[in-house]
Amino acid sequence: MSGEKKENLRFLVPVERIPGKRKGREPIYDEIIKEFVESNLKYAEVKLMGKAPSTINQVLRKRLKEKKIDNIKVRYRNKKVYLERLE
Repeated sequence: MSGEKKENLRFLVPVERIPGKRKGREPIYDEIIKEFVESNLKYAEVKLMGKAPSTINQVLRKRLKEKKIDNIKVRYRNKKVYLERLE
């Protein structure tokens, strides 16, 4: 940096360079669905992973609908999220 006064900056933080792009990865909800599909389980409880159960419920339902997966149902009981494989 060419002699800039760092102490006068209120809203900016000087950096040496811009970090590279992050490698894309599947959202955690897609990983949950993939794990359930590969497990061949009939029923499974989803671990909460520090997220609200209602959020996990809503997002899993949305992801299943977007992926057009009709043989898996999301169930929400007693603040827990379950996946059910339909026949």
